[in-house]
Amino acid sequence: MTTTIFVGTELGLYRLEKSTHGEWRSPQNIFPGKRIADIAVSSNAVFAAVSGEGVFRSQDFGERWLPVLASSPTCLQTDAHLWVGTANCELFRSPDGGHTWEDLSPALQAANDADLWYPPPFADEPQISTIAISPVTQTVMVGIKNGGAVYSTDGGAHWSLTDDALDETVHRLRAHPVLAQYWLASTEAGIFFSGDNGHKWEEMMEG
Repeated sequence: MTTTIFVGTELGLYRLEKSTHGEWRSPQNIFPGKRIADIAVSSNAVFAAVSGEGVFRSQDFGERWLPVLASSPTCLQTDAHLWVGTANCELFRSPDGGHTWEDLSPALQAANDADLWYPPPFADEPQISTIAISPVTQTVMVGIKNGGAVYSTDGGAHWSLTDDALDETVHRLRAHPVLAQYWLASTEAGIFFSGDNGHKWEEMMEG
């Protein structure tokens, strides 16, 4: 059985294959010269977020790629759906691997009722930096560049801001795979922990 690994870089998406004899073949660059913002894998497809280009899907281990969403994607996540965040702080969800899409942006952006995603000295548009989903509670949490994080407990219909401890850029969010309510956030200010499903956060590691 051939092992396939996809590696996203600033200069393309590399596919590495390991043969049944344990030999690695020369890597293939699928999107040469393009920045790969994120990669996501479902049970039957691989998805690549190509900065400035859109989201692409492969269902044959990277041999062929089809565009499924024209956007400026910044992050991907999969559960029963495919979730896409963009550089314009838009959020899209597909229930069928990219064939059809639901725009969750209006509901997400309604959480920014006080323009908290535009703190000085940042004047540029906020963007979605990370998407994470708790496998226990199904809570969806989205990290915003320069604006902390928001969460939804109803599949994206409504969103709420988290505690203001996460008031800077959130790089990565991770939910505990077994323990409900437990989250970690990597931010500009350090590492934060939440034990109540993202409502409140405490700093674990500064810097």
